[in-house]
Amino acid sequence: MAIKWCDFLNLHAKKIYKVDETPMMPSIRMFAKKLKDGKITDGDSIRMIHRHHWTHLKTIEQVMHTIDYLTDLNWIKTEDVSNNRESLVIRINPNLKLRSLE
Repeated sequence: MAIKWCDFLNLHAKKIYKVDETPMMPSIRMFAKKLKDGKITDGDSIRMIHRHHWTHLKTIEQVMHTIDYLTDLNWIKTEDVSNNRESLVIRINPNLKLRSLE
């Protein structure tokens, strides 16, 4: 009975603290690490990010899904600098505290 209670509490804690990993979480963590390390900077093109083929950011789909997710969180936004998809650049929210990203 105690084991079942612990299992229940563990599941409950995961829901509260949202520690269950989504399939995108490794990509989000890699993007955050690259932001923190200065490898991705304000004004970098999405194409440039994809061309690095970093782990978890190897495909354009992984990059775009991560960018969409981080845009929803207000970390970044995209800007079209010359009316075509290859000219999309990211703009980092100036209020984002890069030192605290882990």
